Amino acid sequence: MSSKTCLECGTPLTTWNHNFGSPRCTDCVRVPLIHSKAFFEKANPTEKDIQDYPVAGFMGKMIGYAAILLAVISLGAMIGYGNARSFGGFVYGFVGGMVVIAAFRWHTGKNSIHPLDTKRWYHFAIVYSVLVVCVWTFAYMGFMPFNAYLGGSLFSFHVRLTSTFSMSAFWLVTLISAGVGILGLVIGYFNILRSDNKDKAATLVHFQIWKQATP
Repeated sequence: MSSKTCLECGTPLTTWNHNFGSPRCTDCVRVPLIHSKAFFEKANPTEKDIQDYPVAGFMGKMIGYAAILLAVISLGAMIGYGNARSFGGFVYGFVGGMVVIAAFRWHTGKNSIHPLDTKRWYHFAIVYSVLVVCVWTFAYMGFMPFNAYLGGSLFSFHVRLTSTFSMSAFWLVTLISAGVGILGLVIGYFNILRSDNKDKAATLVHFQIWKQATP
């Protein structure tokens, strides 16, 4: 690749950090310089504040997002089933999950959010959201009947797990999704830790640019 540099931070663009189709590096695409500057002007942090910004503070946000995503998917499925049986539950649940993902993406892109939190959301949500939404989708399609003429409530369809024990198909789908969600939380957390030093370095580049431009 030619020795082009990022339009915003001046970092040399390589195969690993080049966001194809954009003159900016991947870090500046995820957190634009204007976002970082707006936050720095409001919070006025020091370089040490950025270097010492803890990952632990993001844990509560991860758990809150995980709970909200699963709750909205399940609620959407309940409402959708009442309107159009299993197919309606599938559509409402899936769309509900997509809305939550988009809403959190918008929220973490606000200038009042710490740039490191925005980066951490990327590392976490990509893993967690894909896992939970995809697993819920396939589990729902696998266990819930899609016969439009079948009556009964959402909880009237059961899956026999053993010769003596059966469970509502809807709750089984929810339980599977929750279990995968816990796995997604763990993977997402370690994904954040893996990228933390790199994210702090990129944030400090924005910080230095802001400091040099601040009288």
